[in-house]
Amino acid sequence: MAVACAGQTTTATNASVTETLVTAGGSACLPLFGGFGGTIVYPTVSTSVTATLTASTTNDASFPTLGSGAAIYYLQIALSGATTFGAAAPSGGGLVATSTAIVPGAVYSILGQATFAGNTINLTPCQTTAASGANGAGVISGLGTVLNGAQAPAPVTTILEIVTGGTNGAGPC
Repeated sequence: MAVACAGQTTTATNASVTETLVTAGGSACLPLFGGFGGTIVYPTVSTSVTATLTASTTNDASFPTLGSGAAIYYLQIALSGATTFGAAAPSGGGLVATSTAIVPGAVYSILGQATFAGNTINLTPCQTTAASGANGAGVISGLGTVLNGAQAPAPVTTILEIVTGGTNGAGPC
């Protein structure tokens, strides 16, 4: 079951937490919001940076629509500085729903887009089949996969959207 992150702040439209991404890679807490929470496992990073993770179940910040499926979760990741992500996020972690919003056995896609200095970069999407977690809660693993090989040449904001269904050209998470 997902729990609130230490130091998390919550508003009516989203929840945020600031985490440090360490060079060895690891996991960061996903803020508990709208019945979702958990962890994102990320690959190594060339330089340790702080990341402000902001979770929402609605497009409260006018993010672009990245996929054709219905978005169930938005995760904004604001990095404090330049870094490069390693080639492979380790397995583990996952987005957990405390409600029936994630259906075990259903396919979900994770899409991402980064923006910095007026530039937009689409990250490589992935798709996965939700597993059944504790107490039958649905779990979507592999969120960090879309960060594989991504380069942040300066402070950057990235949006990850979790959408229902598969996505053409998406590899496995």
